[in-house]
Amino acid sequence: GEKLENALQNIASQNPIAVLGGEWTRVVDQMAIHNGTLWTAGIPVLSSGATSASLDDRNKFPGLFRTSYSDGDAFRQLIVSMSHILGYGQSEAILMGSTDPFGYSGLQVANKTLKSLGVSITGYSEFYSTDPETGEMRGDNCAANKTNLNYVCTKLENIL
Repeated sequence: GEKLENALQNIASQNPIAVLGGEWTRVVDQMAIHNGTLWTAGIPVLSSGATSASLDDRNKFPGLFRTSYSDGDAFRQLIVSMSHILGYGQSEAILMGSTDPFGYSGLQVANKTLKSLGVSITGYSEFYSTDPETGEMRGDNCAANKTNLNYVCTKLENIL
C-alpha cells in the first residue's frame, strides 16, 4: 500500500548500492508494482528467500537477484523425479493450486512439465489463497494449521 510505496521511495532517494531483503515472494511482488521506486531507480534487490516461479520474469523483476533457487526449477525437477520413481506408466494427473501469483506460476510449471512427459491433465481445482471474509491466509503452513489443511483437502476431494 501507500506505506510500502513511501518506504521504497525513501530508500531509493538514499541511492543505496543495493537493498538486502524482500525475503517473501509477496513482498518482492509488491515492491515491483510501485512506480518510481527501486526497480525504476536501478537499485537491485538481493533476496535469499523469495522463491516463486512468478519472479522468474526478468522484464517484471529486472533488479531482483536471488541466492535461492526458483520454485519453478525445483518443482520441475520434483515432477521429473516422481515420474522416475512412480514409473513412466502414469498417463494422467490433476492440478490444484492457489489463486495468487505463487500458485499460478507453480501450476504453469507443473502443466508444462507434465505435458512434456506425456501426462494428460484430467482435473483442475484452485482455492483462494486468502479468505475473502477474514483476509486470513489459506493453504500456507498446512502442516501446522488444521483448518488450512482441511480447506485444501476439501478442494482436492472435489476433483477426485
